[in-house]
Amino acid sequence: MSEPSNPTFPNSAEGDRDLYLRILDLGLQNELEPFLREALELVMRSVGAHQGYIEITRSFEDPATPRAWVAHDLSDSEVDAVRGLISRGIIAEALATGETVVTVSALTDERFEGRSSVRLAEIHAVVCAPIGGPEPIGIVYLQRRRMPGPFSVGDRARVQRFARHVAPYADRLLSRVQLENQT
Repeated sequence: MSEPSNPTFPNSAEGDRDLYLRILDLGLQNELEPFLREALELVMRSVGAHQGYIEITRSFEDPATPRAWVAHDLSDSEVDAVRGLISRGIIAEALATGETVVTVSALTDERFEGRSSVRLAEIHAVVCAPIGGPEPIGIVYLQRRRMPGPFSVGDRARVQRFARHVAPYADRLLSRVQLENQT
């Protein structure tokens, strides 16, 4: 994925409007993987994240369910570490509570500091939000800021809005993939 020329959206009503308009454009996608790639680039740009991961699935409890994921600027071992957080840690907390998880540094956060995946990947600033309603169909996980410092309250709100608005599109595309796999 190429680096955007404008790394973040402005923190203003105009920036929020631009984000929302681009989310609406995502709804025009008819293929799951390009949708996920564009969605991840959009949310990363909107909050100035350096690394990101997005996954869509029907059920996080059932490993046999269809799933699709895309990562940006994460090595294979870092993707494995992030995916390991689905069953425990940051992503597991977001999925279990249905709430967005934000931490200044997972390495020093008592909720996550004991996790080997957090230590191995040296995970600092993180924002992780479930995608979808009471039973999430996915997660968006962002780490490392392009600028110094943690993700802000405004960043958290943007990621939450993003996750809420892309959920119906992701669900539609995942249903399409499941139908194609059945035929």
